[in-house]
Amino acid sequence: MTGKYANWIEDNGLDKAIASGDNNLLMGNLAFAISIKDVDSETSNKVLMALADANMPEAHIQLYKRYGSGDSLPQDRDKALAHLVSAAELGDKSAMAQVAAEYQQEGSYFQKGPILVDINLDEAKRWHRRAAESGNTWSCEKLADLLLDGRMARDCSREDLKEIESLYLRAGKYFKLGSIYCTDKFSGDFSENEVNTARKWYGEGRTTPRRDAESKECNEILRRWGEPDLAAQQPKNSISLMEILLAPVALVLWSVIGITLLGLALSISAVTFPAILIGAVVLVIYKAFRARQK
Repeated sequence: MTGKYANWIEDNGLDKAIASGDNNLLMGNLAFAISIKDVDSETSNKVLMALADANMPEAHIQLYKRYGSGDSLPQDRDKALAHLVSAAELGDKSAMAQVAAEYQQEGSYFQKGPILVDINLDEAKRWHRRAAESGNTWSCEKLADLLLDGRMARDCSREDLKEIESLYLRAGKYFKLGSIYCTDKFSGDFSENEVNTARKWYGEGRTTPRRDAESKECNEILRRWGEPDLAAQQPKNSISLMEILLAPVALVLWSVIGITLLGLALSISAVTFPAILIGAVVLVIYKAFRARQK
């Protein structure tokens, strides 16, 4: 390496890190390569290439971004895609999601760059499924969208609907789950069963621990349907019958405990104070006696 930081990299063991496979050493070299990009892009890129050759998915992702944008490397869409796919094949679930996004050309997991491939929805589904199976919730939602393809639940086969529901659930998309059954119960276009199923999903969505846009949308549509807000259903200052019944018992119990502790403290004081006083008198008499002997 001939760049400004070439000697530093060699002295600090890039080859050793690659040979040992120690993840901490590899990540340290990756972080350093990223940090020197603007001051020594030559060394930075060479380090990334070496780490990518050692099957480090994070290095492949950095090279995908640089080749895709032309940042510190000549723009090359084929090389960008090749590095992205390599990272995905090495098991990086974010890279899997981005490969799917490239083939879908609709939104992206990483920051959007140039279009690398033609639209291929079959490939997009394949990669979204791999990412979803690896735990990527963004791909769960996108795969469900692709499988649904603008249809309502009534238009889907039972098998398709089961997968779509499962994917939306894993992504936490309760509003979409409700919307595939019914979007307006007053329109007359939906059956009672569809309305009830939608209400169930909207209801679960608004009670999720996350108070995000998803839960707000679910709460809003239920409010339009005439159902009260959660705050109205569960008053903060409400007191249960059990609490009313237990209050006197608790009061008596704490009173007994308090009186017992107070009595104990007084009894200790009654014994301790005279003992201290007698001890002080004895000490004074003893010192006086000793003084007269001298």
